[in-house]
Amino acid sequence: MILSEKIFFSLEGKWTLNRSTNGFGDMTGLATFTWLSKHNSTFLYREDGVFTTFHQEKLLFYKEYIYCLNKGVIEVYFTPLQKKQNLLHTLTFSQNPDECSAIGTHQCGHDFYKAIYTFVDMNTFTLRYNIQGPQKKLIIKTHFTRQKR
Repeated sequence: MILSEKIFFSLEGKWTLNRSTNGFGDMTGLATFTWLSKHNSTFLYREDGVFTTFHQEKLLFYKEYIYCLNKGVIEVYFTPLQKKQNLLHTLTFSQNPDECSAIGTHQCGHDFYKAIYTFVDMNTFTLRYNIQGPQKKLIIKTHFTRQKR
């Protein structure tokens, strides 16, 4: 089994998420990877939680994506999956044997999103988004820890 496949299949389940956004606030919540189709190697990713602004205002949030394993490549889509133009990014894994990381990029208008996934072990990973644009400069860091089954 190649690395991308091993990582993909390890995502199934529930994860605690802790997210920080520079200048805006912090988020805590639950992320789940639930099978949409084992035959097509497709997960529904959903996150739900509370966003606490730096002014201590609390807001509920949720977001969904579709994660697919396609010929050994992990693809992440906006929902719904029906249209291929909904691709968010494709993960390219590092060739460095000392780290397990992958990068995906996405352009939205004039803004450029770079997602860096770092897989610490089968129970911990991080996702760092660097967002650059004419009026945006944002770093979003999310730490995921698998919940005990």
